[in-house]
Amino acid sequence: MRALPDHPNTSRAILQEQIWTSLAIGLTFAVLYAVCYFWARRIGNSVSESAVIALTFGFPNSAAIAISLLSATYGHGAAVPGALSIAMGAVTISPITLALLEVDSQGKAVTIGIWTLARGIVRSLTRPIIWAPALAFILVGIGIRVPDYVSSTLGLLGGAAACGALLLTGLILATQPFALTQAVLITSLVKLILQPLLAFGIALAMPVSHEQVRDITLISAIPGGFFGVVFGKSFNTIPEVASSG
Repeated sequence: MRALPDHPNTSRAILQEQIWTSLAIGLTFAVLYAVCYFWARRIGNSVSESAVIALTFGFPNSAAIAISLLSATYGHGAAVPGALSIAMGAVTISPITLALLEVDSQGKAVTIGIWTLARGIVRSLTRPIIWAPALAFILVGIGIRVPDYVSSTLGLLGGAAACGALLLTGLILATQPFALTQAVLITSLVKLILQPLLAFGIALAMPVSHEQVRDITLISAIPGGFFGVVFGKSFNTIPEVASSG
């Protein structure tokens, strides 16, 4: 794989080289999301609570950590997988979570089916947190290059957003009770140990370079993210397992 250029724009060629990386990251997120969701349902949590728990532990805190961690450690070019991890989480498991939260809030938890969930996912696509990353993928894929002055402006906003994400996480969690329960220990260990191992295995099974295996595994080792807690807050659903974990 050729070296990634040291500039903030990502070309279509670079994105094509990262297709397998994106698939590995998305699959890793989806597998742990499903495991956490069905486990949470099995131990008696509601649909909404289970969705928040699954997103909290299935989606690492990439928005706040991934880009700065990878670029500071391995150079600016390594920020591309970090950005892709944010986009993959935003366009895959995040819409599913929002759909489950919305359907459950309407009292339809018993009748959740494929079509009900699909309609919820379609409605969730109207939220900027979902369609904005998808739009970025499309623009890069069809070869539209963002002007430098726009890219610089977005870069400044993105840098501030990372700090804001950490602050937002702290503010929300500071208002939540903490309890070190068996469920919290299980989900935390699954997130911090099982997900990186799962990512490593999935990456090895795909035609990716050693650097890409490294990036995929490191991204999956990032602690749980704030998306689940933020989404849950909007629907008055913040399970203790998610906030404590």
